[in-house]
Amino acid sequence: HCTDPLCGIVFGISLMALAYVFCWGLSHGDTQKLYHGLDRDGRICGISSGVRAQPFLYYCPSEWDVWNWSLAVDDTAPICVWKCPEGPNATDDVPTNCSSG
Repeated sequence: HCTDPLCGIVFGISLMALAYVFCWGLSHGDTQKLYHGLDRDGRICGISSGVRAQPFLYYCPSEWDVWNWSLAVDDTAPICVWKCPEGPNATDDVPTNCSSG
């Protein structure tokens, strides 16, 4: 027995609107942008030409304090890399191009 039919109708209309927006987004958008990173040039890491062999997004450090293990990153210019650096001085084994933008 339905106690509030108006709320049920509004809920149904809301579900239909959500389904419409979802389908429109799938047909007009690029879903790869949801699970692949975008570098500072707008290329999709691991997908776009020029970065197909670099599937990971890396945010370059703007300030690094090794003794306190604190890191400030430049979130305005991420780059695509072929593997993620590990540890405080690991950028030595991963070629990054953080200085140019």
